[in-house]
Amino acid sequence: MLHLILPRESYPDMITILPSRQNAGRHGVRPINLRQDTRQILQLLDLTFSAELDTENRRALQRSLTMVSQPWYQPLVPAPGTAMPGFVWEEAGQVVGNVSMMETRQPGRFIIANVAVHPDWRRRGIAAEMMQAALDYLRNRRAHVVVLQVKQHNAPARNLYLRLGFAEIGAITGWMAASSHIRPLPLYSGGPTIRALRRREWRAAYTLDAASMPADLHWPDPLAADAYKTGFWPSLRGFFNGRQGEYWVTSNSEDRLTGLASIISEWQRPHLLTIRVHPDSRGQLERHLLAKLLRRLDYLPQRRVRLDHPAEDALMNQMLQEAHFQPQRTLIVMRLDL
Repeated sequence: MLHLILPRESYPDMITILPSRQNAGRHGVRPINLRQDTRQILQLLDLTFSAELDTENRRALQRSLTMVSQPWYQPLVPAPGTAMPGFVWEEAGQVVGNVSMMETRQPGRFIIANVAVHPDWRRRGIAAEMMQAALDYLRNRRAHVVVLQVKQHNAPARNLYLRLGFAEIGAITGWMAASSHIRPLPLYSGGPTIRALRRREWRAAYTLDAASMPADLHWPDPLAADAYKTGFWPSLRGFFNGRQGEYWVTSNSEDRLTGLASIISEWQRPHLLTIRVHPDSRGQLERHLLAKLLRRLDYLPQRRVRLDHPAEDALMNQMLQEAHFQPQRTLIVMRLDL
């Protein structure tokens, strides 16, 4: 999804979507024309998703809105039919609906994002017609899989996607906390040994991750097979990208990985925490792994901390609240096999 916003005080007076004289008589769904639609789409997304976006994404939208207003921008926009596809719903030259699509790293796997309808035009079947146009387009492109995210409490949207054939895969809750507000978790004696992930164990770490969570819950792409690969070259790439990671694991008596905890830090972004536990060890390792990560944060630059985790994990939810994390939103991932 696109995460961007203007200050909320600007609504509704500062959000004005002006109709184009050239398209004043058009009505209904049509493909996106980036050269004429970009600004209206950004304004629509700003209006529709304003309450959901964090500071980072608000700034991104503001930059985008500023950029499309510059005289040098228009010649840089791809010609119609050459950019990533999508559809808009137009009423008398005004873009009142949008659905965007993008292909993931897996060929034939597409994401549908930014399903947005202007508040004044909702409950008229616009979202359903745009979605149907998008799915027809993807079928013609021989897409195999389509995935999307929807807010947990958005029952009308969930029902629409179910009618279109999507199935719910699971839900992810995003948790946030400021480093300075995090409360350490007290531990009890007899906990597991937690050690650094060995370089040769990157395949085992990937296997553990895959066993602990459906692949489609990773967003926007399923986890890459080499995601836990460490060593000189991954470290060098991370250095130039302003990204560093540390990985901690538990193992059983046969030295098979049972739990995994990681911290990924990127320049000017929240620290990203991850906890993965094998299904056979659930309920036994989570507290120790999370406590380890919280202790490690003391050695990293102070900034916000984020953790995205399956919403159904009641134990993790309880521990995150105990550590003073706050839930931001819960998104359901839905999938359609074409």
